Amino acid sequence: MLVNIVIVAIVAIFVIFGLRNGFIKWMAVTLGIIIGFWLASQKYLVLEKFLLGLVHSSEKAHIIGFFLVFLLFFFIIVLIGYLLSKVVNLTLLGWLDRLLGAIFGLVAGLIFVWLLLVLAITLQPQSQRPLSKSALAPRILEAGQKVSGLPLGQKIRKKYLTFAPKPLLFEGLCPSNSLSFKPESGLFEGDKNLPKADG
Repeated sequence: MLVNIVIVAIVAIFVIFGLRNGFIKWMAVTLGIIIGFWLASQKYLVLEKFLLGLVHSSEKAHIIGFFLVFLLFFFIIVLIGYLLSKVVNLTLLGWLDRLLGAIFGLVAGLIFVWLLLVLAITLQPQSQRPLSKSALAPRILEAGQKVSGLPLGQKIRKKYLTFAPKPLLFEGLCPSNSLSFKPESGLFEGDKNLPKADG
C-alpha cells in the first residue's frame, strides 16, 4: 500500500508541475539540457586560455569550461522557452499548452518511477518482496521493460518476470494451482496432470 502511495505521489507531482508550467517550458528545459550538453562538449576549449590564468590546471580548466558553456546555453534556451510560453498564454492556446504539459509530466513521472524501481530491484534485492505486493510497481516495471528494450541481464530479467501478474482470463476456469509462471520461458504453464480437452 505504501509503495502505491509513493508512486502516485511522485507521478502527481510531475503532472502538477507540467500543468502549471506548460508543455513549452517542459520542452525548453529538456532541449536546454540536450543542446547545452552537446554544445558544451564541442566548445568548452574556447574558454581554456582564460580559465588557465585562474586555475593553473588544464584539467580543471576543461571541466569548468564545460560547465560554464553548458549553463550559458541552458539558461538561454530556458529563457526563450519562458518568453514563448508567456506569449502563448496571452492567446487562447494557453489551455492547450498546460494540457500538453500535464501529459508530458505524466509520461516523465512514470519514466522517473520506472528508473527508481529498476534501481531498487538491482541494488536492493530485498526490495523485491514489498514491490511484488504493489498493484502499480509490477505493471510499471513490465511496461518499462517492453518500451525501453534494454538488454537486461538474466538475473534482473528474472526479477522483472516475477512481477508478471497472473492473467484474469483463467480465473474461475481452473484451480488456482493449475498454472505456474516460468521465468525462463516468460510463459504460464498449465498443470500436466489436468485432463486434456477432447478434439
